[in-house]
Amino acid sequence: MNVAIVHQDKNIVALLEFILADCGYQVAWHCDNTAQVLQQCRLNHPDLLLIQNQLDGKNCSQLIKQIMQQVTTTVIVITESIDNNHASIFEAMSAGALDAIIEPHSDNTQLIYELRKKIQNIYSLQTGLAAKPTTTEKIRKNKPRNQIPLIAIGVSTGGPDALVKVLSSLPATLPASIVIIQHLDVQFSQGMAKWLNKEIKMNVKLAEAGETPEANTVYLAATNDHLILNSDSYFEYTVNPQAYPYRPSVDVFFESILKYWSNNILAILLTGMGRDGADGLLSLHRQGIKTIAQDESSCAVFGMPKAAIENKAVEEICPLGDISNKILEFIEKGF
Repeated sequence: MNVAIVHQDKNIVALLEFILADCGYQVAWHCDNTAQVLQQCRLNHPDLLLIQNQLDGKNCSQLIKQIMQQVTTTVIVITESIDNNHASIFEAMSAGALDAIIEPHSDNTQLIYELRKKIQNIYSLQTGLAAKPTTTEKIRKNKPRNQIPLIAIGVSTGGPDALVKVLSSLPATLPASIVIIQHLDVQFSQGMAKWLNKEIKMNVKLAEAGETPEANTVYLAATNDHLILNSDSYFEYTVNPQAYPYRPSVDVFFESILKYWSNNILAILLTGMGRDGADGLLSLHRQGIKTIAQDESSCAVFGMPKAAIENKAVEEICPLGDISNKILEFIEKGF
């Protein structure tokens, strides 16, 4: 895996090089200013780019957009702290960053461990070594009276911007529940819920174990474990499958709602790297559940929708701007 670092602190660069070498990867190149990044990316295309959130006094989101326009790479944003940086982090993820990490320090073994794990997961995704979650036969139960329509959305790279564009067009009250599985480190989930609450009309909250989806509410997966619905249709978090690098996993959630949510379901797959959600979407589609994938032209990264389309799991392929209308149509028609 070809790795590059863009950071202005030489001590952080040295630590990142040590961590990467310990994972078995050498740094192909590194630089410390925006002027060099685009040229270096063209000359030596990185598979993984670790980039400082604040570079030359500016947020890195515009630079990431320029990088993604000329090369396809996996970008991880490095932020000095979470406090007061949520907006810039989600702007960077909207521009094409896969995830963000807190800047590692030699005296913080937990941050180093988390970065190592993230790098190993990315290698698994890029090489196709990622294990698939095991599935069991699905038997949909009869509709209980208290269940409402459920809109399940899976998203990864480019997700924050895509979610705002879809959800901001929806009214504050909606006779359905929306559950979002966004590939996002647990350190940023609370910040993303707060950020979305400022951007859209509906109430956004983290999904808590032991509660059931309610109308007029958008739920966001809250941990690095997988969010599922259990047999009583309550939210639950599970570590299994442990070897699955997509965390939280869209596939795992889709499989659980097929088994345990008996009212109408609309499943949507938005922009993202990899193929998480493609198999779960196929399971839903085979049971006659409406499935939608974002089209290539409006995706920051077309990986997840493309995998679902190739999997023949998609009923409709839509530009991002049309998906909110599809949600409203689903609510109006009841299917």
